[in-house]
Amino acid sequence: MNSKNTISQFKRLIGRRFDEPEVQEEIKNFPYAVVRSADGGILIRVSYNGEDVTFTPERILAMLLKKLADTAEKANGGLKLADSVIAVPAYFTDAQRRAYLDATKIAGVNCLRLMNENCAVALAYGIYRTDLSETDPINVAFCDLGHSSFSVTIAQFVKGKLKILGVGFDRNVGGRNFDRLLFDHFATEIQKKAQAECPRQPESHHPSTGRLRKTEKGSQRQCLLQDRR
Repeated sequence: MNSKNTISQFKRLIGRRFDEPEVQEEIKNFPYAVVRSADGGILIRVSYNGEDVTFTPERILAMLLKKLADTAEKANGGLKLADSVIAVPAYFTDAQRRAYLDATKIAGVNCLRLMNENCAVALAYGIYRTDLSETDPINVAFCDLGHSSFSVTIAQFVKGKLKILGVGFDRNVGGRNFDRLLFDHFATEIQKKAQAECPRQPESHHPSTGRLRKTEKGSQRQCLLQDRR
């Protein structure tokens, strides 16, 4: 994989300013180049047809949304996508939400509204259930450990109705943190046994990084298999 030219994790940059401390921490771990725009915003630099070009995170998101819309239309026999509802993290600021809406306009996707991801999950779980009581509510906890964030949502259901009682989240704890801990562990072991330096960033484009990530992922799968026994 050409990691320097593969854009990932850009959701962490949407609607942000380049000089924000959290953005500076994020881009330390990106294999691709992130630079400051003239107005203090964020630009992602990649090579396209042999030339260096820059895109805003919103334009990258627009490309993704357009691709998803095309895929959805093809999967439905060419039926044109008229409207959409897009889920975003509950911790998104107003600026980040506006940036998402800007991306939908660039992509030509009509977005009726943005919905918090936790609400979307709860809605999918219970709104069409037929075994719920109309008078006695039940409370359900939804835990979402994603790539870079963790959230817990408590939702209350009665038949045909949903109410979000509370949401808690940490936007900087997720699967990638476990990846980095495992990566650091194996990098240290290799340095001890082989007396060789290893890159300390899991997202590095160095050839040895790929081998380390395979070892790390294999260990994760082994842990999961052991937990199921």
